Amino acid sequence: MKKNNDSKRSKKLAPFFAGVCSTALVCSLVTTALAAGGQVSFGLAGISLFGSDVVAAGETVTAQNGAEVPAVVTYTDEAGGTTNYLSIRQVSELFDAAIEWDSATNTVNIAPVASGDVTAVEGAASVNAPEQPTLGATAGVFTEISLDSVDTANGVGIWLNEAQIQSDSGLSQTLNCRAGTTVLLTVTNNGETDQYMNVYHRVTVSSGEREAFQTVKIASGATLTRAFAVSEDATSLTGTLCFDVDGGADPGLSDLTVSAVWAY
Repeated sequence: MKKNNDSKRSKKLAPFFAGVCSTALVCSLVTTALAAGGQVSFGLAGISLFGSDVVAAGETVTAQNGAEVPAVVTYTDEAGGTTNYLSIRQVSELFDAAIEWDSATNTVNIAPVASGDVTAVEGAASVNAPEQPTLGATAGVFTEISLDSVDTANGVGIWLNEAQIQSDSGLSQTLNCRAGTTVLLTVTNNGETDQYMNVYHRVTVSSGEREAFQTVKIASGATLTRAFAVSEDATSLTGTLCFDVDGGADPGLSDLTVSAVWAY
């Protein structure tokens, strides 16, 4: 898995610069509106995504400097028509888009070309990968948590139930996850060579970018279970979790038993 620290930093800085640009845009809109005789209002409209309310009318959002700012700016023209404006940062978050700031051209780039991987946890090369993951890491709407904190009393849903996989190219799966649930991934390595497990979220609007958790080694004969909490804010765009298991740099047959379930 490629590790791109520059991309990681740009992902973190992007919301700040996007917020700066959107603030400048709002100021510009206010000036133009007043000059044209129109009116600018704040908080009149809310936002719904896929049938779920994500911003209520009158709600504010927290800017990068901690200030509470309007979530929606509404411009009413002289004819009574209205246009609602959102910040670039909000739009990128709602539609799971990668963004970065280009200081040379004063441009916010959405889905920048060749942006590379974004790594939530700094993982080692597969030959040095640990056999247990770092807990508490976050990628998108997912957080890796301790198995001891998972409650299955309300039942589980099943994607894979002890599936037997034998392949020269390993296993690769994409899971559509429900908000507020916990994903449990269990892999047993039945083969004679070490296997490596990668878990990540593909950024929906991006140039192949992904937010990745730590690569973990599964030794021959070992079983590994990883648990991931899904945020209540997850949507059909942001709630996709991918994982793959293979021999890394070592060629050979992957002989695996795999289960993938979610706890309510």
